[in-house]
Amino acid sequence: MESHEVWITPEEAKKLLAANTDSRRQDPNAAHIRRLVKPMKDGTWNTSIRGSMYIGDDGVIYDGICRLLACVEANASFNAVLTTGPSVG
Repeated sequence: MESHEVWITPEEAKKLLAANTDSRRQDPNAAHIRRLVKPMKDGTWNTSIRGSMYIGDDGVIYDGICRLLACVEANASFNAVLTTGPSVG
């Protein structure tokens, strides 16, 4: 497993979402996404309380889909801790 702090742009978020190989993990909570859009738009996004995003070696986004979708909807970039590693059963 590797973790890095990364700058996620809306373009990068779109690429990560497009590469997601598990359609079961693409049924996000719309209300939750709306709650994430506001702090992303107004610049008050706090990475330290959001936890890391996890993407498996197989391209599956195990944690972070709502944040990526909010990034695209807000058209705003944000810092995140991105962990990559083995796929989760």
